[in-house]
Amino acid sequence: MIYSNIWFSDLIAIIEPQTGEVVGWLNLSGILSSGGFGEG
Repeated sequence: MIYSNIWFSDLIAIIEPQTGEVVGWLNLSGILSSGGFGEG
């Protein structure tokens, strides 16, 4: 499987490499604190 981030999104597409078909999604919303990156 190939995992591809969607630019400026909390989503990651799961792609079947032989067909190029998106077979699933990972929703990572809420994984970071409200301040985002760089907060020690």
